[in-house]
Amino acid sequence: MRHRTDAGMTLIEVCLAMLVLGTAALASAHLFALTLKMVAGARMQSVATMLAAQRVEQLRASGWQVAGTIATLPSSPANSLGTNSAGFVEYFDQNGHSVGSGVIPPSTAVYICRWFVDSHPWNPSEMRVIRVLATFVTRDQQAQPGALRRRLADEALVTTMLTRKVQ
Repeated sequence: MRHRTDAGMTLIEVCLAMLVLGTAALASAHLFALTLKMVAGARMQSVATMLAAQRVEQLRASGWQVAGTIATLPSSPANSLGTNSAGFVEYFDQNGHSVGSGVIPPSTAVYICRWFVDSHPWNPSEMRVIRVLATFVTRDQQAQPGALRRRLADEALVTTMLTRKVQ
């Protein structure tokens, strides 16, 4: 009697191979979706950091630091980092373009940039402390408002000091 040898695969082997390949494809799709979400979050955080750095540079370029000038850098309300204070907040769209300022964010606002300016306690007439917080409108709704507003994950908080130059 002759033994018959099949060079093909059984139905069970085909089903198991499809199961393994399907599981790998599903895991890859999930990993791809997670990567896209992380890239989008990193982009938003990068824009927030850029907006905070730009605001710091704008405040530093105010002219206040040159002794003898009449340029002013007014102090902000104590809670200007925690709440929208007129004159100390600006709103931006998803591309980082300004869409207004004021207490209520416009409907197109994605980012909020707030700043706090105060005299430094060591030398109030010659030094200013500047803190800028850039966050997302949706993220800001999760934060506890108030004067001691802490930076949440994925927000940008930049702090600097400004001193007058003696001429």
